[in-house]
Amino acid sequence: ELFRRAIVESDQGAWTALYDLYHALVRTWVHQHLPPVYAEAGEALVNDAFFRLFHAVDATRFAQFPSAPGLLAYLHACAMTVVADHLRSRRSRRAEEARGGLNRDVVLADPADEVMAQDFASEVWEIIGASVNERERLVLQVICVLGWPARTLPHLYPELFPTVKV
Repeated sequence: ELFRRAIVESDQGAWTALYDLYHALVRTWVHQHLPPVYAEAGEALVNDAFFRLFHAVDATRFAQFPSAPGLLAYLHACAMTVVADHLRSRRSRRAEEARGGLNRDVVLADPADEVMAQDFASEVWEIIGASVNERERLVLQVICVLGWPARTLPHLYPELFPTVKV
């Protein structure tokens, strides 16, 4: 009932009650998947998870959830998403900082330049490889290296993309 009042009736008091009721649970979910080095971001990520739920589930979409456990599962997914986004953002920033040391102008004028360009590309892919998981690496290889469109991924790897309709 509390979820219904918050989402369907846009009852701010109900949203506040939901936040108060589930804040500790969402904080636990966030900190279970957040490395201790990023613990200071935990509270902001908890707020982001509730924000995602607030903006993703409207009165129409509410009908797709048969019960409160379904909405809690969605809130859990929101929490995992904000943690993953945060970690991805941190890795991206670290990669940018690391690339600062790789400032080389790539001009292919002779074979020596081509060798240097290949070396530079290898270094870039090493940085990227350290910043992404296996699934993301596969996506990058298919799209960037092979030049195939992203829509081919679910056809080639349906087990990795089970929720994508082909």
